[in-house]
Amino acid sequence: MENNIHIWDSQLPVKSSNAQLLLWCSYDENLNKKIVSVQKLVEDNYTVLKQQYLSWIYSLGETRSQGKRIIDHLQIRPGFSFWWMTLISEKCNYSASPQITDAIRLLAFNLWSLDNQIDSVRITSDNKALVECVQYWCRERKIRFSWDGRSERKAKSSILRKLYHVLPHTLRALIQLFRYIWTHWSLRGVGLDEWNQSDADITFFSYLSNLDENAENKGGFKSKLWPRLPEELLKNDCKTNWLHIYCPDPSHPTSRDAKFKLEQFNRIGGGGQVHSALESFLSWSVVCKTLADWLSILKFTKRLEPRISNIKCGDIHLWPLFEEEWRSSLAGAPSILASLNLNLLEVAVGMLPKQRKGVYLYEQQAWELALIHAWRSNKHEMLIGAQHATMLDWDMRYFHDSRNYQRLDNNDLPMPDLVAINGPVSLEKALDAGYPKAKLFEVEALRYLYLLDGINKNDLLSLSHKDEITLLILGDYLESNTKIQMELLVDTLKQFPMDIAIILKPHPACWIDPNDYPSIDLQVTRKSLEELMDICDLAYTSPVTSASVDVYCSGMPVITALDPSSLNLSPLRNYDEVFFVSSPSELSDALYSIKQGSNKTNDKKEFFTLNSDLGRWKKLLLASGA
Repeated sequence: MENNIHIWDSQLPVKSSNAQLLLWCSYDENLNKKIVSVQKLVEDNYTVLKQQYLSWIYSLGETRSQGKRIIDHLQIRPGFSFWWMTLISEKCNYSASPQITDAIRLLAFNLWSLDNQIDSVRITSDNKALVECVQYWCRERKIRFSWDGRSERKAKSSILRKLYHVLPHTLRALIQLFRYIWTHWSLRGVGLDEWNQSDADITFFSYLSNLDENAENKGGFKSKLWPRLPEELLKNDCKTNWLHIYCPDPSHPTSRDAKFKLEQFNRIGGGGQVHSALESFLSWSVVCKTLADWLSILKFTKRLEPRISNIKCGDIHLWPLFEEEWRSSLAGAPSILASLNLNLLEVAVGMLPKQRKGVYLYEQQAWELALIHAWRSNKHEMLIGAQHATMLDWDMRYFHDSRNYQRLDNNDLPMPDLVAINGPVSLEKALDAGYPKAKLFEVEALRYLYLLDGINKNDLLSLSHKDEITLLILGDYLESNTKIQMELLVDTLKQFPMDIAIILKPHPACWIDPNDYPSIDLQVTRKSLEELMDICDLAYTSPVTSASVDVYCSGMPVITALDPSSLNLSPLRNYDEVFFVSSPSELSDALYSIKQGSNKTNDKKEFFTLNSDLGRWKKLLLASGA
């Protein structure tokens, strides 16, 4: 009997089929194995699949063309390769590179096929790159292949946006460069006098966002990304420099607003803190150097593609998924903006007197690797990457093939001298991933210090005696993730009405209008998470938000909505006490289970290193060596 496979890559209802169904973007299965969830295959084979993908990225960089590695062809400065700043190397499956999810699913499908004879494959999908990968896989194995597209409603976009996306990558790059100059020019020169005259020997590199609103009212600098640490350093007579990367924020929506804020910080800082912006160093000479760097990289787009495009990941040909990303990384807007950040950082870091310590937010983004190069080339001393949030299992930015950590003095992966790890959970993940132990230093989790004074919500019996429970919704940075979360709740309450009060805390970067969800009574708030945990009974979180860890650590029951179209990017992935839901029935069951006090106990595991005196941070920054 033939084994015919039907891959269903669509959000539309599944069409009846005599073939075995592989649901590409769903967690649904049935017991007779007639339906297989590829998402669950991914979760079941997490370690193997992740390593296969990281090994493929390593192989791409090491691929030789005309006797040189791709990494060496893309050398942009002595000892520093632009390869490390490309989207392919960055691996941001959270937002910039969503096709990584399909790559991982293809690897999972291939692994599953080893134990299942396949005679034919039919795929229902509008993703032409994915279809091409599956067709290539079938052709190599002499398996019959067929494809039927299933048109789905696409998000509407403006005519200008449509026109922009049909332009060549090079033209889009130039448009984005001059758009950046136009929107950031107001910050040019802000804080430069203070920066040039600073006698501080510790510099922080961070984002101009998540500022403490109470501190802002008084005009002083206080950041939710760096709670307590700046004040503690001032108490110890330690002066600091702060280089901020401008991000539009409700408190400073334009660069002009940001300029005023930075000038205010410098006036009130009185020399103890010097504040400037990366964009302060904009100049026409920097723009010219950026264009020169971009042109030097641009020429390799087509020159190297024939070689790199033939590198398979094991038995899978993944290149159709990454062809556009390769061209964008070398010829498009990401390429020119990465080059601009490199030049801005070189100027900013080059103006500083010799620094004893540098600290930056560790998220493995392209600008961070440029910073490492600029720091080292100017012969400053220790550079520290500070992990400020959580390290997600499936956030591929944080992970590399362990061979990348070897130091060969040949365009190596830029690495800080130390990574300041914020707790035992992340420390274990970093070590399991092969990160050198000598380059890890455990410090207090600054963003989570408030948990020391928090309450423990692990009194489940009290919920079963309440007529109404209060649900805290925690939104996401990405609108798409928040939409998935909210629509699942709306559908659930339509099918399974229950007595429940709902408080919604949107992410600061993604406001939610309650009028978009008229069928449920939403109380939208900007209150701090600390305040909300005191009045809510359980939390319902987006697929990604790190705030789920805050409520988990308080002992509050947590329900997380899964995004069927993505990997499980929750920081609480594989925590048995957490409910992961992807359907109205699963969400309803979770709510009722918690209401009745029958869910698994949350033992409030030690996620972070917490100590109010910041002894570890002080040792790292104030001592002459760490």
